[in-house]
Amino acid sequence: MNPRIAPRSRTLILTCVLGMLLPACEDDAVHGVLFRGDALPDTPQVVTDLGTPGDGTKIHGDALCAREDHPVGLAPLDMLLLLDTSYSMDFDSKWLAVRNATKAFVNDPSFTGLGVGIQYYPLPKQCSADDYATPAVGFGLLPSGASAISTSLDLQRMAGGTPMVPALTGAMTYCATWMVDNPTRRAVIVLATDGIPDNTCLVGSANVLPNSLQNVVHVAKDGALADPAITTFVIGVGSELTSLDQIAVAGGTTKAILLDVSKNVEAAFLKALNDIRSRASCEFKIPPAQGGKIDFTQVEIDFELKGVTESFHEVKDRASCPPSADGWYFDKPDKPTKIMLCDDTCTKVQASEDGKLSIRFGCVYVPS
Repeated sequence: MNPRIAPRSRTLILTCVLGMLLPACEDDAVHGVLFRGDALPDTPQVVTDLGTPGDGTKIHGDALCAREDHPVGLAPLDMLLLLDTSYSMDFDSKWLAVRNATKAFVNDPSFTGLGVGIQYYPLPKQCSADDYATPAVGFGLLPSGASAISTSLDLQRMAGGTPMVPALTGAMTYCATWMVDNPTRRAVIVLATDGIPDNTCLVGSANVLPNSLQNVVHVAKDGALADPAITTFVIGVGSELTSLDQIAVAGGTTKAILLDVSKNVEAAFLKALNDIRSRASCEFKIPPAQGGKIDFTQVEIDFELKGVTESFHEVKDRASCPPSADGWYFDKPDKPTKIMLCDDTCTKVQASEDGKLSIRFGCVYVPS
């Protein structure tokens, strides 16, 4: 037990057990992982009997929260791959590596239940965000969706520039519409490129901004702040692309994944897709407090497996994740919206089939 949330503190714990954060999975095959808790009534149990502060069981004054417990699971995930097919992707066999790695990814049997769609840029109408909003292959569950993606990849030829702004704008529109129509699923975008926006599509229109790095950052940020949020992960096929970090940060991830073209790009791109899939599955949206205000210094995360419970501890950010211990961090320390599990912690949690992950938030105590 975290000493900051001791029983005699004047803080009531808001138990979310992730069900408040993400919908429960009904299909045990989704991602091969399911965390289940004990189902309690759907109606929140609201504490209404106020007692003397410090008695260990009551909450006093305005520090009143709700409690919910649900069966939980990782939210079904859909990944839209937004792949650069500009002329320069033909150099250094970059496209061959990206194509082969993507095929290997979608044909991996361990990803049964993962949704994957694919779109390319530039399209013939390279500045039309509406055209990019209709992907080459829409979201489909693996393994059945793998064949259409593999066929689509084989048909691609490299040409044109890098109209990243209209491409990402259209991809955001598709993902946003998809999540409205499929509210139990979560969509993320994986933007892969060997460059930055060029002088293509410099004149904007009513529904798309001019093509610049600053405007790609703007589009990615809007997606990350939307409700529901759309996270943008970025893979740079080339080591001299550090400016892509700006897009990744704005899109809700910590930095771009940069691949050295002098090394095995195919293996590195496949690893990047695997890492993104894991990271996207280990992000949990912070819910609004019911009847109080969340105290972000009062958070507990426990993982129970086979009757043994262990606590995960907060670290500053992803770079601070301990190599030999379990941890988590806020996406934005100053104004958090999500809780992120460290990579190794995420791997451990995903490897279990009958574990239970519990996230609890304390409420700010306001004396009456």
